Amino acid sequence: MEFRKVATDSNNDGSDGVGATSNNVKKLVYLPPRSLVLLSGDARYKWEHMIVSRTTDTVNGEVLPRKLRVSLAAMASTSRRSRRPIRT
Repeated sequence: MEFRKVATDSNNDGSDGVGATSNNVKKLVYLPPRSLVLLSGDARYKWEHMIVSRTTDTVNGEVLPRKLRVSLAAMASTSRRSRRPIRT
């Protein structure tokens, strides 16, 4: 998994999680098969996060082949609109 620090500019305070990506801060995190990642706080809102498409991972100098990866995302909405009952 790759994380990149989100830099804000003068037109955006970053509070909505949108900003220019800073190319000088990047972190790679190895996710072994069957891993689960839950993001919140700074990890969720101040860093871009993605599972990079590649065929191998290098961990402690050892090259490991990648197999099938599946990514699921579930997010809770805090807007009032999402709490209204559905009318038919």
